Amino acid sequence: MVSYDQLCPAPGFEPLYHLLMAVNFSWQEHPAFTLAALCAFGGTMGFVFVFSSLKCTKFHEFSIGLIFNPHIYSRTGSIPSLVAGVGIGAMYGYSGYLLKNNANYGIELAILASVVLGGAMIPRAIKTRKPLPVALSVLALTGGIYYIRKYREFNS
Repeated sequence: MVSYDQLCPAPGFEPLYHLLMAVNFSWQEHPAFTLAALCAFGGTMGFVFVFSSLKCTKFHEFSIGLIFNPHIYSRTGSIPSLVAGVGIGAMYGYSGYLLKNNANYGIELAILASVVLGGAMIPRAIKTRKPLPVALSVLALTGGIYYIRKYREFNS
């Protein structure tokens, strides 16, 4: 457990400490929400071309074309990227929701999402050495290590 002296080492920060404790502020859900947004956004961008690679000169041309004719902008074989990104993002998002509400199994779900993401990306990162699988592997390992440490902290 973190003591008052560790959170508030300098005089003058007591009002901030009391404000944070009054709103039941916790940092443990923020990595889950961040990883959820990154995974869902990345999976969606794996499905849709990035704006700069299109022949559109203006953003509204891209958005109108995407709304009325989305298959023009989709890549072939990118459905797994969309499903995996949004699925793992949903796992992280739900774990963040559970953690924010102090519900059961939030940390365990975040660990599971990290294991699934790492299990998919680490072999690909080793095989291809491309930046995206390496970055996702680092995020999976970082999230997994963080939530394993939190799990041990709460269960010790």
